[in-house]
Amino acid sequence: MAVAKFSNRCESKLLELIAEYEKDYDEIVEEDVAWEIADVEIAKVEDGEVTALKKGRTTLTAYYGGKSTKINVNVK
Repeated sequence: MAVAKFSNRCESKLLELIAEYEKDYDEIVEEDVAWEIADVEIAKVEDGEVTALKKGRTTLTAYYGGKSTKINVNVK
């Protein structure tokens, strides 16, 4: 599982979601992605941009094309 680390509150990072297709074809996807953060007090997400809100850990889930992936979010 991927990890996004933040060193302080209010720090933001734009994440890229890469879809892997058959025949070794990869594509960065920006549209039709649903982002969900497990604990909205730790971080928020909008259009793939994650912003740290307070110290803690949570999980970010990206949904695309009937599949999902999870990213651990750690705010120090």
